[in-house]
Amino acid sequence: MSRTFHYAGVMAAGILLLPPAFAEDGISGEVGFEIWTDAVISADAEESEITNTYAIIEPAFSMALTPQLSLNTGFVFEQVEDPEDDSLFEDHGFYVSDLFFEWSGEALSLHAGKLGAAFGVAWDVAPGLYGVDFAEDYEIAEQWAAGAVIPFGGDEEGSLSLSIDAFMADTTGLSSSAGTRRERLRRADGGPGNTSVPKSFSITLGADSLAGGPGFQVGILHRDAGDESDPGNKDELGFALALVHAIELDGDSGMEWMAEGAWLNDFEGAPDADVTFFTAGLTYLNGPWNVAVAGAMRKTDTGEGPETDDTLFQLSAGYAFDSGLSVDVGWRHGDEGDESSQTIGVVVAYGIEF
Repeated sequence: MSRTFHYAGVMAAGILLLPPAFAEDGISGEVGFEIWTDAVISADAEESEITNTYAIIEPAFSMALTPQLSLNTGFVFEQVEDPEDDSLFEDHGFYVSDLFFEWSGEALSLHAGKLGAAFGVAWDVAPGLYGVDFAEDYEIAEQWAAGAVIPFGGDEEGSLSLSIDAFMADTTGLSSSAGTRRERLRRADGGPGNTSVPKSFSITLGADSLAGGPGFQVGILHRDAGDESDPGNKDELGFALALVHAIELDGDSGMEWMAEGAWLNDFEGAPDADVTFFTAGLTYLNGPWNVAVAGAMRKTDTGEGPETDDTLFQLSAGYAFDSGLSVDVGWRHGDEGDESSQTIGVVVAYGIEF
């Protein structure tokens, strides 16, 4: 039995077996199920023309230990190795993505444990099947972190909140996976944020909306070069600015749009590697139907040779049934490096809450 599976099993059992007296509201959670099929129907490199079918299952649980203190856990079962040929539910692994305590007060909330550090939103909220693809490059997930969220204005619409996180990369057994093993991160691997104590930080300020207009988030990021990194590596510095807005139209219809720019200097610790990201998207909703269009660009300047400009465009549509089942189909055109490709995708999703 893998050590990761053992940790996850003990943790899940502990949550379920703790006496109910510890919890005022008990255990709540959700489980998301997705089945994806991505078919690269054309590519400049013929070996890239593959069809990949895979699953993503994400259980998340929260247990109230006191009226203000909760234990939160998140698990992921997904494909942990990129396929090189046609693949049907191959190379899946199970791992712990979140394991943290959260204390919530009226003027402050605190969190500590394994979770993601706040920086940017496009990797989560960009619409469509493929709108998040480039922005995921700067998602800061699976860190050992401690932080605080400070709201301004209470629960009033348009209130601001300030988030501060100090973090370091997870190098414990929880960075591996059960089933198909993903390579465990170790301190000797180096890399940004891979330090023995939290030397990296992010600070974000945001609001869901302001004066009835768009919401926003602005954030800065500093990731230490890493204790065991190459001496030539540098600290990564980042800045992100996002705007999001939802507009109600007649009946059950509405529109949602978002735009985010992110600028990373010495990206991933590589000296003089500066990367600029921009993601924008629009979703039209009409009852159970949705249509989403999104585009993104990624400009990389390494200081050596010409800049590289990657772009993607995606169009998708879907239908959500009353049962909770949804089906979406999408088309993606990408120009990345020296290769152009087109992908057709289908995702069937179902979620439960309790």
